[in-house]
Amino acid sequence: MIRVLPIEVANKIAAGEVVERPSSILKELMENSLDANAKNIVVSIDGVNIRIDDDGVGMSRDDMILSVKRFATSKINTEKDLFAIATFGFRGEALPSIISIAKVTMISRSVSDDIGTKIEFEGGKMLQIEDASRSVGTTVDVKNIFYNTPARLKFLKGIDTEYRYLLEVFEQVVLINNDVRFKLIRNGKVIYDLFPSSVKDRFLSILPKGAIDLVEINGASEHIKLSGFVSSPKFARSSKDLEFIYVNKRIIFNNIVQKAIMEGYGLLLDKGKYPIYLISLEIPNNEVDVNAHPRKMEVRFRNSNEVFNLVKYSINKVVSLNRLGDILPKKDLQNRTFVNEGDHDIKITKNVNRDFKFDIGGRPRKTSRMNNSPLVSNFLSDLNISPVSDIVVYQLFNKFLVTEKDDVLQIIDQHAASECVNYEKIKEQFENKSVESQHFLLPYSINISKKNMVIIENNLSLFSSLGINIEVFGEDMINVISVPIILKDSNVEDMIDDLINKFSSSSSSSSTEDKINIILATIACHASVRFGDEMNMFSAKQLISDLRKCKNPFTCPHGRPTTFEIPVKELYKNFKRL
Repeated sequence: MIRVLPIEVANKIAAGEVVERPSSILKELMENSLDANAKNIVVSIDGVNIRIDDDGVGMSRDDMILSVKRFATSKINTEKDLFAIATFGFRGEALPSIISIAKVTMISRSVSDDIGTKIEFEGGKMLQIEDASRSVGTTVDVKNIFYNTPARLKFLKGIDTEYRYLLEVFEQVVLINNDVRFKLIRNGKVIYDLFPSSVKDRFLSILPKGAIDLVEINGASEHIKLSGFVSSPKFARSSKDLEFIYVNKRIIFNNIVQKAIMEGYGLLLDKGKYPIYLISLEIPNNEVDVNAHPRKMEVRFRNSNEVFNLVKYSINKVVSLNRLGDILPKKDLQNRTFVNEGDHDIKITKNVNRDFKFDIGGRPRKTSRMNNSPLVSNFLSDLNISPVSDIVVYQLFNKFLVTEKDDVLQIIDQHAASECVNYEKIKEQFENKSVESQHFLLPYSINISKKNMVIIENNLSLFSSLGINIEVFGEDMINVISVPIILKDSNVEDMIDDLINKFSSSSSSSSTEDKINIILATIACHASVRFGDEMNMFSAKQLISDLRKCKNPFTCPHGRPTTFEIPVKELYKNFKRL
């Protein structure tokens, strides 16, 4: 039998689309405050309880009662308005969805009222309405989220993980609304207090502290105006957590724009590296459809080619060859001094120097190479394998080692093979509680964003058990005291950045064993020969020797194969010798 759903059930269904987690609530409430022309917005977080206070235009008692009814909105009136939406909210679903799955208290006073109104809701039902003293503006206090929907509640992650999502949303909103003062308070502690400023200063205020080169970009086409800031390629990261795209001040995720940005950088970015950027597009409301999804973070462009070309060429213009002196990393020699724990002998163990020049097409290439003669070694007899002489080893494209074993041609991925060897080595040390650490003579200081600091603080002891000793220094900086000796020639900051990225993308319910494997695999990766590094005969010989001694020599810790084999019979067949 078909029947009309009760309104409370319908609201909970809508809440499943609008309210994915506490951060969804925060986004909706902050955007409501901005739509109310607030110039001061205070966000208070206690666990996953959220309170927003603003000085916007406020609501009368009648409007407050209407605001929590589904599809009640002041933003649109007719179907035509859907194609010219100029506000953040317009569906009239957010507040009804929120009050249906939480305990909510709203206090508001409009300009025309002498006194405010307070209304309490629980599970979508109005419990109490009364007069309340308040200045013009609105307060919304949301507690016990999903208390009446256990199936949804169990999908919430840990408090610290949910806080990272909340902080992420807060930063997304405050970045582009730089003319508003925002304050964020967590458990009584002020995390952010951001006064009106330029977009660049607001952007810098949420980036990790330190010298980050931001290049301003501007562009325009027939229907679109573009502005924003992008980082120099040398500040590219292994994570995408500092990428911000806005359309008419609305944060969006859009594959077209993201692809255009990456193509704008072209070959200046290493594979797996992502730039820092804030891209703001101003598009006439009738040229973009924001009514694609209840979360309003997906949009459709009427002319996606125009958007793509404008973004791509605006970025390419500032990172093109005529700006290489400003954009590319300088040829600096980075040295890091370690101290040996046993005898305190000082030695230089980190020496990174990469020289590049560019072909006309802008592709980076190394200026010098070792001679291209094959690596030749009679190494099988050294490894106590079969006594075969004159085994030939080639390095192809600085990426693969080619050798033979018995009647098989082996092609070895040098990075995957090196990862495999290093993973088993560091894992064995960990299991035997004998991880060898090397202490820095001076701590290696790294700037960390506020949301990533949560990951560091929650895993300090775990990192320490694997030889990565870190101390938190202030709210946005860490000092790396030591790292496993296997990492002595590695870029410590890249390794920490990669660890944070892996932890942020893993499930909060990951076991300690899973987390340990993440750290082990990350250490192994950063300690390994890179895909593209030149290898001499001795190091190639040693790598193959170590790989063949591994318990699992066939895959790296990330699951990639280390070796591809071609039976000699296959070669005979292809050369028509069979």
